[in-house]
Amino acid sequence: MTAKKDQSPNGNGDKFYELKKKYRRAAKKTPDLEAIVKDYQRNLPTPNITTNDVYYRRQLNFISFNVHVLSDESSIFYTYDETVARKGADDVCSMLEHYFFKFLDPKIRQLIIFCDSCAGQNKNYTTIRFFHYMVCIKKRFDSIKMVFPIRGHSYLECDRDMGKINSKSYTEVPDDWRNIFLQSRQKPTPFNVIDCAIEVEFKTWTDYFSDLYPTKNPIPTRPIRVLLIEESKPRFINHKSTYHGPYLSVVITRATNKRNRKNKINKNSILRPLYDGPLPIKKAKLNDLLHLKQFLTNSDAQQFYAALKSDETDRDDVDVEYADNIPIDENEDA
Repeated sequence: MTAKKDQSPNGNGDKFYELKKKYRRAAKKTPDLEAIVKDYQRNLPTPNITTNDVYYRRQLNFISFNVHVLSDESSIFYTYDETVARKGADDVCSMLEHYFFKFLDPKIRQLIIFCDSCAGQNKNYTTIRFFHYMVCIKKRFDSIKMVFPIRGHSYLECDRDMGKINSKSYTEVPDDWRNIFLQSRQKPTPFNVIDCAIEVEFKTWTDYFSDLYPTKNPIPTRPIRVLLIEESKPRFINHKSTYHGPYLSVVITRATNKRNRKNKINKNSILRPLYDGPLPIKKAKLNDLLHLKQFLTNSDAQQFYAALKSDETDRDDVDVEYADNIPIDENEDA
């Protein structure tokens, strides 16, 4: 007999969706089990206004990270603009920590996560260590299982959620997009929209884990289809490159012999804020935003953009028009 091929369109592609259906049903029936789907959505431009100038000017990115709960179809959008945070592994872990402790029922002990194979946000050592930390150190869960689709089979419920957002909506500031999100779905429940600048503390997870775990990732992440972490096996990560068959196990924890045990708790092993304050944006983008703000009808929106900072030193001989907010010439587009 020949083994199943991972790239078969009627093999593991269908198996991924079958697993999702299986765990959706299980989450509805099992009190201590939940299944979620998580993903970043496409960035939305801010301000999104009706003037031809927006086609030639850079806009502020409005970012949304979606957690879709399979048991009840509820959906949480973590939202922020590019001056608040980025889209790296530390950012993802910080938002998931908020979801685990602020939204997820404390009685949930088994968590199943479906997500795409993006290396920067899902398939990376920081995220793997974060889930191991939540299970084996923080004791939030008894087990966490991550399931990844094969290429070409990654349509997730998060994509459907984002499809309900009218990306052509008129918006002047990030809060306008949040209001659009809140109004975009009513059934089964409205979207829960989180302003990360207010509610989420972004933390230095990667640095924190450097003192708790080996420096090098012990497993190649690219071929992984399923990853399992269990409190009953605290030293190990279980993984497999197909949706069927046995797991392979690797040790993820540091050695605990007497010689290095004293270094297990390092004075630097504390979670710190990931960002010191608002993130600066590129000078050229800031100039474009200052140009666009003259078209805004809301004075608070104009003040929002006027308060943005760039990551380059301003020079008196550059961009005088934008600094003084001189109205554009009526024939500028001619």
